[in-house]
Amino acid sequence: MRAAKLPPNKRLKLTAPLGGRSGNVGTEAAASRSPFGERRRRSLSAVFDRQPRSKGQPVRHYVAAAFVALAVAQALSQEPADEPPESEWRPKVERRILERLNALSKRTMKCEFVVNAPPQATPFVPSIPGKSTVLNFWRPSCGPCKPLLEELAAFSRTAPDDVAVLGAADGGSPYGQPIDPGKVREAIDGIVRQHGVPFPVCGYTDHAQTKAWQAEGVPLTLFFDRSGRITRVALGATECSSALKQLQAGWRP
Repeated sequence: MRAAKLPPNKRLKLTAPLGGRSGNVGTEAAASRSPFGERRRRSLSAVFDRQPRSKGQPVRHYVAAAFVALAVAQALSQEPADEPPESEWRPKVERRILERLNALSKRTMKCEFVVNAPPQATPFVPSIPGKSTVLNFWRPSCGPCKPLLEELAAFSRTAPDDVAVLGAADGGSPYGQPIDPGKVREAIDGIVRQHGVPFPVCGYTDHAQTKAWQAEGVPLTLFFDRSGRITRVALGATECSSALKQLQAGWRP
């Protein structure tokens, strides 16, 4: 059976793909059947060839891009400066902690257990009367606290007779999550043994006590004078190391 032949004026002329791309065979022929065929052909050609439809369009694109670049440059120039270095903000924070703690009428510390407790059954006090006292706050999960503990341990073994070193370990949760006191004690005791800490360490799980001592950022070290007044605050391991060297050289809080 032969296919019916169309009159010459009705035959569809298949052309090459628009823009020389595959997958578009017959697009031009299909477009010729529509009253809007020419407009559609031009639109499809613009899409597939990725060519502008008018000569002025590239100029408009360049001008728009220039305006966008200018706006971005202005926005970047108005961004706030980088955060100040630690040497600028740390002394202010340390001074604020010092002032707040010294303003308290009473500073006590409640321990659930004491690692390396002295033989005498005396309560743990944050500063030893008649001695310059170094009190270091830390947490079992604090990475930078561990090397500092070792440094404090080495210092305490050769510390002058009028200088005492103490520790306070917070095993509680800052977010109020339930904790196992037995596991907390085991963790703190293990860290003390692992790093060779010989001085007494007060262990507790009440995070509110840490807040009361302004010690939420650890390691935090307080330096008491002989009367029990805090004269220096060291936020971080570097500042504490510097203070320990000064203590060894003769400085006293």
